[in-house]
Amino acid sequence: MFNLNIQRQTPESYAQKLKEALPGSLKSVILFGSAASGEHVEGKSDYNLLVIVDKWGILELNQVAKVTQGWIKEGNPPPLLFTPDRLQASADCFPIEMLDMKQSYRVVLGEDLLKDVKVQSIHLRLMTEREIKSLKIQLRQGFIYAEGKPQKVSRLMEKTLSTSLVLFRAALRLFSKAVPAKKYEVLPAIAEFVKGVDVDAFLTIRKLKDGELKPSRANVLQLFERYMTSIVAVGDAVDNYRGA
Repeated sequence: MFNLNIQRQTPESYAQKLKEALPGSLKSVILFGSAASGEHVEGKSDYNLLVIVDKWGILELNQVAKVTQGWIKEGNPPPLLFTPDRLQASADCFPIEMLDMKQSYRVVLGEDLLKDVKVQSIHLRLMTEREIKSLKIQLRQGFIYAEGKPQKVSRLMEKTLSTSLVLFRAALRLFSKAVPAKKYEVLPAIAEFVKGVDVDAFLTIRKLKDGELKPSRANVLQLFERYMTSIVAVGDAVDNYRGA
């Protein structure tokens, strides 16, 4: 009989393979995202890793590629690859991602090279403003593509829900030092600072996404308007932010 109970790789076992593939040059392997924030769902969520090496050349990339195929086949994305210098230098163009990583992460192997990464609020504001405006454009175009049909509009909201919550968390960082790591806890927190955030609208979209509510049982077009109104309100608050 074949043994179908194949053991899936863990961040620790994959990190060990990376260490063997990159002897002497691997500086750090860091786990971030849902697995670090406590929102990981076994069998559904993937593992997000940051891999920091002294240098990235074709040799290093090839070695990592060889040991990563199984990791990818198990549903995980390839790791994010940085050198120590490039990690810090990227904080100005990836402020949202850097702050999310810094909030919830765990060092799997090597040094904690993430703790000293600094993000300036001006970079966070500009990128958050840009991304929220891009989301608004995407939603309005998406609504046109959907022809206003409730089923399609529902899928549009479900598809963009996680992105909107990430951007709301980024916006909240401008107004408060108390920023929840779990994404749905961000909603009541941002609503305290931004008038017009409809928390219930987002929770209803979550039910649609999770299959707990069918579009036919929801007023989808009205829900879309409430969703957009909330995103516009947060975008305006970020646009008008001038520092503490």
